[in-house]
Amino acid sequence: MKQSTLLDKTDIAMLNLLQQQGRITNQELADKINLTSAPCLRRLKRLENDGIVERYVGILNREALALEVMALVSVALNSFSDREIAQFEKFIAENANITECYSVSGEYDFFLKIVASNIAEIENILLKQLLRLPIVRSATTNFVLGERKNTTALPLNVD
Repeated sequence: MKQSTLLDKTDIAMLNLLQQQGRITNQELADKINLTSAPCLRRLKRLENDGIVERYVGILNREALALEVMALVSVALNSFSDREIAQFEKFIAENANITECYSVSGEYDFFLKIVASNIAEIENILLKQLLRLPIVRSATTNFVLGERKNTTALPLNVD
């Protein structure tokens, strides 16, 4: 977000609606936030240009797509050389089953979210791919038993 971007109550209302209904039309959005179509579109374009709205996506139901297993994996690398980080990031980028990757503080260096159709597929990713990378020192895997909250919506407040 640019330093100059200040969000007012109308911007916040617009963003909250977009987080829930990414395919809402400009007219529907304008109606819900009590604007006419042209000013609504100008605000939306400003939010897009300022990088607040990055992109619009469809959120898929992973279980409906037979991706019924999710694992959260903590990974420790041997070192943090530029070469090793690049190799690890290349592995992450090329593996579609790894849907999220975060660098973290603490005992481990990275935290991964992996989705798969079954445990054998997770085992393959871990034992035959990830743990065979010479840069990986160790990994700990936790299998998700159930989701209690899963949202892409960010908390938005007006100061």
